[in-house]
Amino acid sequence: MSVVFQSPPRILAGAGSLAEAGTECASLGKKALVVAGKRSARASGALERLETSLREAGVACVLQAEIASDPTLDVAAAGAAAAREAGAGVIVALGGGSVLDAAKGIAALAAWDRIDGCPRGAALPLVSIPTTAGSGSEVSRVAVFTLPEKQLKLALSGDGLISSVAILDPDLTLTLPPLLTASTGLDALAHAMEAYLSRKAFPQTDLLALSAIRRIGSSLLAAVRNGRDPEARAAMLLGQAEAGLACSNAGAGLVHAMGRPLGAGCGVPHALAIALLLPAVMDFNRPACEERMAEMALGASGGGSRDCVALLRSLLKDSGLPETLSACGVKEAALPRMAEVAAANQSALLNVRAASAGQILKLYQSCL
Repeated sequence: MSVVFQSPPRILAGAGSLAEAGTECASLGKKALVVAGKRSARASGALERLETSLREAGVACVLQAEIASDPTLDVAAAGAAAAREAGAGVIVALGGGSVLDAAKGIAALAAWDRIDGCPRGAALPLVSIPTTAGSGSEVSRVAVFTLPEKQLKLALSGDGLISSVAILDPDLTLTLPPLLTASTGLDALAHAMEAYLSRKAFPQTDLLALSAIRRIGSSLLAAVRNGRDPEARAAMLLGQAEAGLACSNAGAGLVHAMGRPLGAGCGVPHALAIALLLPAVMDFNRPACEERMAEMALGASGGGSRDCVALLRSLLKDSGLPETLSACGVKEAALPRMAEVAAANQSALLNVRAASAGQILKLYQSCL
């Protein structure tokens, strides 16, 4: 079977690399639509530093700083209309996974009449600057949107959704709160693990996934306990990008198939949903991939598949996150429908072990 590896965008990495944003954007367009969230980018000073870099490079900018969690296609359409009205030649995204995904939709719809299926180059150029170490969206060909009327999440994929440039500045993650550091970090770890266990995995994705697992596994708790630890923050940001690129090529699995309905139907933040589900789903996967699970055991002395699951449970417990779905407000009555939705999700079909709706329901119940 032949495979095609998605090349990453141009990547700038290192402390202070945000200062290069203006120069990068100037080579792509003279007017930028800057996409950000409602509060954190401005509160941290990152938005001001970005605007300064753009201004010094001669790039005019229009601000679209109103992206909330779980963006909808309507949000992307509204942003695209703003980009066209402003005559923007480049989109700049500054924020977490929701902001980056929204910006992908904006960049595609500003130059195309649809998001999915657009060829590389169809979208406006996009410069993605993550402020969390979790989603890997800045390097992936995937964007996730919420369909509130159906209580579903839609994962769109296409080369037209790949950023032109990704800027990985660990300084932007120094103010990330401990619980958000933990949940987004475990989401990134899930990307790497699911890519490694995917039915579509191949040698290049294996290398990226294992590297990400080691980086994140050895740095996550250090970043949670001391958010100002520059080495831990840099390792987390690089690790999540490796995980994002591995997952973009090999695909996600059952953890993400089950996590999306929790967000769309119960309002559980995506990264937190993934963090809560990860140990239970990996335990479910063990019979189908004992050797690979052992390879992901993060340096445990035994190195077996059970050690991998035990370490995941320990990471979740030590992170300070809620450990049950009920603690996040999820009710048992909601689980059967979510199990049906998850079973039909494309990510579930890539999982190393097939899962029926009944098995998925039991997994949800075990996490309740």
